[in-house]
Amino acid sequence: MVRKTFCSIKVLFITTAALVVLFVAVLVLAFIGVPRLINSQLEKQVHLEKGTTQWDRFVEIPFALDFKIWLFNVTNPEEIVTGAKPVLKEIGPFYYTFTIKKNIISTNPSDDTVTYDRDMTFTYNQELSGSLKEDEELVFLNPVMLSISQMSSLIERMALNGCLDKIFPSQYNDIFIKTKVRTMFFDGYEFAVKNDDIGVACGIIRNKIIEKTAAVRTIDRIYKNGEVYSLKFAYFHYKESKTDGVYTVFRGLDDVSLLGQVFRWNDEPQLSFWGRAMSVNNETCNRVRGTDATIFQPFINKDSVVEIYNTDICR
Repeated sequence: MVRKTFCSIKVLFITTAALVVLFVAVLVLAFIGVPRLINSQLEKQVHLEKGTTQWDRFVEIPFALDFKIWLFNVTNPEEIVTGAKPVLKEIGPFYYTFTIKKNIISTNPSDDTVTYDRDMTFTYNQELSGSLKEDEELVFLNPVMLSISQMSSLIERMALNGCLDKIFPSQYNDIFIKTKVRTMFFDGYEFAVKNDDIGVACGIIRNKIIEKTAAVRTIDRIYKNGEVYSLKFAYFHYKESKTDGVYTVFRGLDDVSLLGQVFRWNDEPQLSFWGRAMSVNNETCNRVRGTDATIFQPFINKDSVVEIYNTDICR
């Protein structure tokens, strides 16, 4: 009887121990094994590798993005010129949708990167814009005239004042201009048009303007017969007509936490803009970092810090 009781206790002990081990194994599997397995599968799904769905989504975002513009219409331009306070009326949003397509230039397995540039296309969304039309005319501060004045010396500004009717079309040769929303932001308006009647002095001013605006992204050069025929200004036309640089980003195969992070922009890991005025090498501000805002690494939570590299503001 004693031996039978001992055997029963032994069986109970072994069974209990086995259940405890099984329970611990289930807990380990549930809290460590399964999440690791899921994470591993998720990492494989987000790698930038040709032939995968993630790669296709990376090359061309499968849905349109929102781009909204709010504007301030100047309601008293004549009074402002004589010293009155500006009276502005906010109008918007003018609602656009835009698509982004990447042109793959190369992939580099040795540093786990892909290099590309981007094409953007903007389409006006009349339904979401409501009663606002693209051809609606508003009064704006003339950005071209203001910028050229700021970039010129006092003598150049005085000379420019005498050439305004030669350099600018009649509707755009004042400090305030009335034009269509589409014209101001995408189609653009021409100025500094080549003209045989422009005269020597105003011709020199025109050439100066062409020279000073060479690096301005919002101003396009129109060529005829191999020379600059005119300049054209539009706030956002450059987004459609030009790429915003060449990106080299990590593919995430070697380290998924680096997925989409910009490694180089225009083949450089550093910019040269920040600190330049003080002759200081500002490594923090000049460092190229973040993503291009079309892709992010996995496992982001509400406390994660997300950095985006925006070429419009150079950081």
